Amino acid sequence: MNKLNELLNTASLSLIIFVIVAIPMHFIYNVWKRQDISTESKLLWMIFLIIAPLISIIIYMAFGYKEPNNS
Repeated sequence: MNKLNELLNTASLSLIIFVIVAIPMHFIYNVWKRQDISTESKLLWMIFLIIAPLISIIIYMAFGYKEPNNS
């Protein structure tokens, strides 16, 4: 039972780290690839994504997200 708790704690920690690090990094990359917004806007989004990742991702998905062009 102790090993199971250890495994669950490790999995939970990995998920938390993924949410805190990887997902905001994806959105930062997406913001920097965009050509339709200014550099100042990109910097503001990046700062906001670093300071408050969960809230900023929700706001970005609701108001600022555009599918990247693969051309």
